[in-house]
Formats: sequence, structure tokens, C-alpha cells
Amino acid sequence: MATADGTVLTPDAADAVPVVRLAARACPQEETGEGRRVAHATDEAVLDVAPPDAGWRADGELAFEASRGYAAAVGRDGDTGLLVVKGAPETILPACRDLPEEAAGTAHTLAGQGLRVLAVARRPLKGPDADAELDAGLAGLEFAGLIALADVPRDTSRELLTELRRIGILPVMLTGDHPETARAIALQLGWPEGTEVVTGDDLVAMGRSDRVRALHGAGVVARVAPEQKLHVVEALQQAGRVVAMAGDGANDAAAIRAADVGVGIEARGSAAARNAADLVLTTGDLSVLVDAVGEGRALWRSVADAVSILIGGNAGEVGFSVLGTLLAGSSPLSTRQLLLVNLLTDMFPAMAVAVTPSDDPSTAAHAATGPMGLDVLGTPCCAPSAAAASPPASARSPPI
Repeated sequence: MATADGTVLTPDAADAVPVVRLAARACPQEETGEGRRVAHATDEAVLDVAPPDAGWRADGELAFEASRGYAAAVGRDGDTGLLVVKGAPETILPACRDLPEEAAGTAHTLAGQGLRVLAVARRPLKGPDADAELDAGLAGLEFAGLIALADVPRDTSRELLTELRRIGILPVMLTGDHPETARAIALQLGWPEGTEVVTGDDLVAMGRSDRVRALHGAGVVARVAPEQKLHVVEALQQAGRVVAMAGDGANDAAAIRAADVGVGIEARGSAAARNAADLVLTTGDLSVLVDAVGEGRALWRSVADAVSILIGGNAGEVGFSVLGTLLAGSSPLSTRQLLLVNLLTDMFPAMAVAVTPSDDPSTAAHAATGPMGLDVLGTPCCAPSAAAASPPASARSPPI
């Protein structure tokens, strides 16, 4: 964390305690069937390191929303009434009076290290109505300091992203973090140094064509609000991508439903995300998606081979019957004989292809090289649509 003068400290340092205590006051809780619980994992992390605060009595709370950019609480510390806010630096810092010059630079530096940065501020209450204080706009705040949290990617995340790219899937990371934080995490996960980062607000301000153009080369979308995830999915589809959206929150449901392939995560996900998904992962390990894609492509190859065998065999039988009838004046085979020939020539080859395992060399090579279009059936009479011919893109909300 960092104090108001820009000094970076550990949470247990004496000068850091007041800032951590203030941040913990702005961690609203919600009522659940198991009692009052903290709504966000970020708040849980803050409360884990915060010291006891017996003198604080909360009179009102305002939960965090991505569109608002901060959480707040109104209460009393002894006889002093306070409004405490905690949220995105770009939202909190402009509302602070007498802001130290180094505050914005320190926030930028911490974000560039891949840390999730929260600004903490306070001000005395202007009136006795707690709801009015919470609904009023931010102004006249006293900057207290910055909280920086490390959201460390899983050990398997980098390998997963490498495998997705190898099989022809382009990952796109959606996150609510600061653009610098998102860029730093993306570099840790294997995105190239020149990866373009766009923000949700930038996309909303663009026209449809500009949005499609911006997402064409972007690998990371930062500061994205829940409703903006749907815009990202639609823009990728308009760019000719086949989009798979992976998410676990209720605010991901609309984007999951709109994607060509919606992936819900049951281990930590909401019922809304699972119900909207086409595919539900029973664990939080996303690496099974690579195996699922390989199995799907192998199945498509087997179906294509089986259809080819059936078309070829039946074409030969039709040709034999027509040619024999023209030469002899009557069909060389009776109906029962023709059905028996059809059974013997079609059934066993099709069954052999259908039960071919996905790791067989004839299917594994195609499954590993990239997505397969209609070309496996031969040259089509008309060109496939852009969405079918383009490589798919995978979008996500929580870190992969």
C-alpha cells in the first residue's frame, strides 16, 4: 500500500494501519442465507489484513458497481461522522481536494507492476441523512492513500493460453482492472510486448465499425463494465470471429448467451452464468477446454469421413443400378438385394470411422493444427460465411 505522500509500505507497517482500516470500513456486506457476507473477493483481501476496528459504527453502505467505480460507507468513528470511499484511482483522485502531486504517479507505477490499485479517501458528513450522503456525488474528499493487491494468475494459466494459441484460438482477456494492471498481467501470461489494450469506455464511445476495428488487434479489454462485455462479444462476431465466452458471474450471463459458444464455470459460478452457457465446466480448471476442442474437432473429422464414405458408396450403387437397367432393360438387383449391398458396404466402414479415437493419427493431426471448416467435405459449391471460415476467439471475465 501507499500513504498519501506516496510512500510504499507493507500492510503491517505502523503508517499503513490507518489507511487499511479506512479501506476496510468501505467493504460493504450483503445479506445471504448464511448471514452477512462480503460481496467481493477484493473486499475479502482487504479485510484479511485490516486490524480490528471496534470504534467504527456503520450507518449505511454502498456496494461496489463497475459503472460507479467505487464502494462507500457512512458511519461514526466515536463522535465523528465520516464518509469513507474506496475505488478506482481515476474515479476517487479527481474528487480529492489538496491532492498530493505524487498520488497519480504512484497509482500508475503500482498498476504497471500488475497490482490492483484502490484509492481510499474520506470526508466529514455534511448532514445526518446517511442515504443522502451516499447518493451525493464525490467532492471535497481527503485523500488517505492507496491499496495495492496482487491478483496472481494460476500456475496453469500461461500454459493454457499457449495451448489455445497453438490450436488456433485467439484469447482475449476482459477485466475490470486498470489498463496498466491489465497489460502487466497479460505480459505475465504470455501476451506479446506490443499487445494493444483498450478500455470499455473507449469501446462504448466508438461507432460500430470503429469498435470492430479496435478489437481486431486488441488482446486485452480493461475497465470493462458488465454491460460492455456484451458489446465486446458482438463486435468480435461482427469482425467475423466465432466467439466463445467464459465467465462465472451473474453479470457475465448476457455475454455468455450472446456468444457462439458460452462457457460457464460451476465451481465458483452463479446459476445465471450456468443457465446461459452451452458448456459448463464442473471444476475451475479451464485447461479442459483444450481437450474439449480437440475432441470436438476429432468428432467433426469422423463425421465428415463417415459422410464421405456414405456418399461415395451410395453413388456407386446408384450408378450401377442405373447403368445396369439401361443395358439390360431391368434392374440387375432386386430391392432386397440392393438393401443388403447397401447395408454391407456402408455400415462397417461408417462404424469404423465413427469409433476411431481422437488420438488416432488420422484425426489428431487435424485437431491439433487448427479449426476445420467445410473444406473437409471437399470444395463447397458456395463460399462459407465469414464466421464459419474465421478462427474462433475466446473471451473471458475472470483471469484464465
